[in-house]
Amino acid sequence: MVNLVIMRHGEAQPYAADDSLRQLTPDGQNDVRQMALWLKTVYANLDYVWSSPYLRAQQTAELMLEQQPAECQFKLIPELVPDAPAEAVKAQIDALLLAQPNAKLLLVSHMPLVSFLVESFTEPGQTPIFSTASLTCISYQPGQGGWCKSEIDHWRCRYYPKSKRRMALAARQIPKLLLGALVNFQK
Repeated sequence: MVNLVIMRHGEAQPYAADDSLRQLTPDGQNDVRQMALWLKTVYANLDYVWSSPYLRAQQTAELMLEQQPAECQFKLIPELVPDAPAEAVKAQIDALLLAQPNAKLLLVSHMPLVSFLVESFTEPGQTPIFSTASLTCISYQPGQGGWCKSEIDHWRCRYYPKSKRRMALAARQIPKLLLGALVNFQK
């Protein structure tokens, strides 16, 4: 059962006075909305959405929440910033899943942390490169580890932007270590 979804924020403006204040672009918003529809269609409802405090991640989380039930709880997690250690986030997830074994959770963060989180929850060397608005779905249990749920058939799903679909078809060429990640290639 997929209980952990790790997502990189949508495409953001290239510049802002402070990196944490960069906002999603209109394309970034559309890509996130499409991913939210895909996630709602393919997997059960989430219980929690945890986000980085950076504006672009918060905006991504809010758009993802639009497709979740009202009971889904939103929380800002200071450790979800780009340069944070993955183990700090993993400790929080472990605590949550030990207390609530059936909880389903979405983490919205940044590169490189999202790659290191996948490795932390699965196996050494499993560090996919995330493009914006992409995610990976993981079945994880504290103390037992986890594995990426491969969704290759969904890479051609209609919720991916047309401009990105042709790149998604190239997914069959990606090495095995990336097969578990749902990579939404940049334009």
